[in-house]
Amino acid sequence: MEEIIKELEKILEQLEYQEMEDVYVLAVYQYTGMALEEVDRINQEKGNQEGFGVKKVTDMIYNNFKDDPDSFAGLTEENKERLFEACRDKVQSDNKKRTRTIHLLEGFINFLKLDEPQIFLEFEKLAELFQNINVGINTQLSLVGTIVNLNSKLDDTEPDGRVYLPNNDALLGYTYKYMDATELYGILRDNKLDEFLKDKDYPNKRAQKEVKRRYEETKLDYTDIQHACDALTAIMDKDTKDTTEEDYQIIIDNMNTIHFGNLAYRFIKKIKKQIELEQTTDEKQVEDKDAKEEPKSVKKEEKSRVSQREVNHVYYEAGKYFDFDLFKPKTFMNLDEIIEKLTELIKDKK
Repeated sequence: MEEIIKELEKILEQLEYQEMEDVYVLAVYQYTGMALEEVDRINQEKGNQEGFGVKKVTDMIYNNFKDDPDSFAGLTEENKERLFEACRDKVQSDNKKRTRTIHLLEGFINFLKLDEPQIFLEFEKLAELFQNINVGINTQLSLVGTIVNLNSKLDDTEPDGRVYLPNNDALLGYTYKYMDATELYGILRDNKLDEFLKDKDYPNKRAQKEVKRRYEETKLDYTDIQHACDALTAIMDKDTKDTTEEDYQIIIDNMNTIHFGNLAYRFIKKIKKQIELEQTTDEKQVEDKDAKEEPKSVKKEEKSRVSQREVNHVYYEAGKYFDFDLFKPKTFMNLDEIIEKLTELIKDKK
């Protein structure tokens, strides 16, 4: 998960850099425009005296920025801050898609980095985010699978059997009498609304009550999403070999419910590949076992046949000197002679 978070943070950094670059360029243009307006005003007052030409002022501004890009010569820090704030508002308004993507991505990264895991059911926003950033299909599937499993483990169904989430847009778009909007934004951004509403030691009780009332008025029902997570987790927890065609249809239906129908068949393909891998592994283990047992059997059989030939040969040679039917020697030999004959017999066999 750490690698995925790093990947998302890198994407966020690139988007924020692009936005800041646009803000800076717009600020330079607006500052240049203000300077040129001032030049025009001076020209009108002084009859276009030499030394106050537009080109000279433009060159001066260019050289100032070249030497110190953050100079904005002639502007106080307060005016500079106002300029950048106005330009940021303009850039964000002109590129609402990027602005929303940054907002969604920042919130999702904060969720992934929470010390205490929480339920995440806003899959529609996550799907929208993935459409606007370059994240691989396997990474998407891994993230969705992890979140689905976590949601099922942390199932927080209300007593009435429903699951609710705050409507952040409704909460932030409301004009509060006691609650500071900036503070509320931080609470929602850090996924701490539930903690805020239950905090008995929060000093501003009227603000807390005000936000709670607004939450109850605008909360969104995510019960179907939670049930979909439970159904998908039940399949993921099964042994892959027990997966049925009915399970595959359940995957398709519930992945559509959580707005990730585009990943359903990739999910199914992953399961089927795992089943195929397990079957191949089992077959290979059986083949390896048979291959190991067969040589032992053959070797044992060959060893048994060789030993029998050796026994028969010994009986044959010994029969020249001993009658096994009458169980008496055919010729008289003392013990030393018998040992000598057997020793010769063994040497001949080797």
